[in-house]
Amino acid sequence: MKPFGADRAATTKPVPAFLVVVAVALMALLSLVLNRAQERDVEPFPSVEAFVALDPELAALFGRGIEVGHPRDFKVTSGADDQTGRASLTVELRSAIRRAPVQLQLEKAGGIWRVTQARVQMDDGQWQSLRHLEPARAGPASATAAAPVAEFEKLLTQSGRLHSAGDYPGAVKALDQALALQPTSDEALFRRAFARYRQGDTERALTDVRASLIFNSDRAEACLLLERLLVPRSDFAGIIDAWSHYLARHPEDGEAWIHLANAHRAANQGPETQAALRRACELKVDEGCRRLERQP
Repeated sequence: MKPFGADRAATTKPVPAFLVVVAVALMALLSLVLNRAQERDVEPFPSVEAFVALDPELAALFGRGIEVGHPRDFKVTSGADDQTGRASLTVELRSAIRRAPVQLQLEKAGGIWRVTQARVQMDDGQWQSLRHLEPARAGPASATAAAPVAEFEKLLTQSGRLHSAGDYPGAVKALDQALALQPTSDEALFRRAFARYRQGDTERALTDVRASLIFNSDRAEACLLLERLLVPRSDFAGIIDAWSHYLARHPEDGEAWIHLANAHRAANQGPETQAALRRACELKVDEGCRRLERQP
């Protein structure tokens, strides 16, 4: 007599190898997703995301819409009362204009995490610290306050002379030094953008003019330069965004409405084009009125 179940065991088919491989891969993927979810749930990470969203120097480097990658090289120590601690980690920041790793150090006091040091890897591979997080150097208060301002103004004047003389590399160098003193200066960022544009360095010119508009969207010259840089890329949405922000503060600028109409027209947005031309005509801009008359 055959043992019970012998026939069934004999007829049982082995599981195909490819199904085993798929199952293992799915388990590995699930494990990865769970691990990354846990990484994002680490205690300091919400403070990192808030810091990235609000920091002006990162905005100057990356522009709008910065995405924060998964943390790595993560180390954290907490005090016995869980009210103090230290942490360090590296995250990759991504935006439309830049992608680079950022190293961060944080401290926890009173149960609240805050970023105390940060540095970004630049295009040349060097690491640049965020200056506003650096500890102040010891010295007389009046000298500390006045000297950088005077040096900044001197470098701006020097860059203007060099630009007028056609020495665009020299102007960029002077403005690099000025921005090391005041990284969020929209004036210095715009000047460097224009000097780089004159050099033909359109990629970095675009980065600079976008950063200048983050800190000051009231500047029509910056919108014009951005327009020049984005038209060859057919990025009409970017042009519309810049002029719209400007016009929200300067609705009586008729020429700006013409530029906005041009961008809408290039983007095949008929109703928006007519609305912008109508507003320009109301502001006594002849071109707006003439173009409205030609509309079917």
